[in-house]
Amino acid sequence: MWSIQDPKDPWAWRNTWTGEIRNSYDDLWIVIPIIVLVTVFAMLFLIPILIHRYCPHCFPGRVWCRWFESLLFVLGQISREKEEKRIERKRPTRAHPRAHSAPNFHDHVEYGVPHSIPIKTESPPQYQRFADSSSEGSIKSIRLEEDFGDDVSILDGDAEKNWRITIFKFALGLIFIGACTAAIIYSINKSEMVKTSKHTENHTLGFLPVDLNQMGNGTLSVYIRDRMNDTIKPTFSVPIRWIQEADNKRLMYRVGEAGHPNAYTLYAEADVGYNETATGCAKVAGLTYDSFMDQLGFRFVQLRWSEQVKNSASEEYEDVFVYEGEPNPTALYYGEKPGLIRAYTPTSQNFVMGFELFFLSKSSLFKVEHWIPHMTHNTESVLDFIPNSCSTN
Repeated sequence: MWSIQDPKDPWAWRNTWTGEIRNSYDDLWIVIPIIVLVTVFAMLFLIPILIHRYCPHCFPGRVWCRWFESLLFVLGQISREKEEKRIERKRPTRAHPRAHSAPNFHDHVEYGVPHSIPIKTESPPQYQRFADSSSEGSIKSIRLEEDFGDDVSILDGDAEKNWRITIFKFALGLIFIGACTAAIIYSINKSEMVKTSKHTENHTLGFLPVDLNQMGNGTLSVYIRDRMNDTIKPTFSVPIRWIQEADNKRLMYRVGEAGHPNAYTLYAEADVGYNETATGCAKVAGLTYDSFMDQLGFRFVQLRWSEQVKNSASEEYEDVFVYEGEPNPTALYYGEKPGLIRAYTPTSQNFVMGFELFFLSKSSLFKVEHWIPHMTHNTESVLDFIPNSCSTN
């Protein structure tokens, strides 16, 4: 059973039984041809039939009626001609009565006086079966068949040829549409596979790169559910600073402006962690570099697709890879467990420029968003920011 995780993104689905995350873009190569075929069928048959059924006297109804009846007539005539030709091939050949040579008149003339010409009174073989019948219609029918043959069509040859050409062009058009659709889908999938393969060369199994050496300034935004008005609204948005040293397992995470009464900074090392506020600095039990990353839920988020995001500073769009998945079980944020995490990395550089955590519908939280668009390689050390008051506590 697949249930949607993010109301703003209908392409993200999660299996409520297994927890598997999938994206509906993977099924486009099946969906698009079906949509094209259904649309063509509806335009050519279903919609005209409905128009002819409920509005037979309007212009589309009249056109459809003529087109459909003409098509049926042509197809029926072609079928009848094929059947008549098949019967004719099975019929035994017979000599035409006009093929018999007439008697020579001069052979019976002597001294200018014609002798009596012998007249054959026996009916030709083709008429003997009607000798005892009084039906003139049967004789006329067989005579018409002998004079004109049995392959007479009431449809003009040029018109029939034009209809055949039209049907052939229509079928050729459908084949062309299907081929173009398949080519477009194949090219899209191929380009995505190439981008994905280039990106995953540097990452194991296409998982989000977590242990990086990066730093940058960004924004933290929190969105909540307004159940009274059934809307999503932002609660607050504050600046953040991120400095990460994966090689030394150190991290600094500041929320708010430095020196602000409500600002706080977390310092995490390999085996110890601190929380600095306006009132001082204290050690946090259980806070380490690894536990902090686990709490964010980054560990098992997989690469899903690529897209473009707008850079608010330069007003330009940037190509990014999108990672998405269910956070690890230890992930917590403001005391709530997120149900889905989505992260973004530039296609040209190995940084995490932003990530979003979506929460289940029973939670008052809707989304917590970190956005650091100008993430770079760190040139500063976390140790330079840890105050002495933290190390003494």
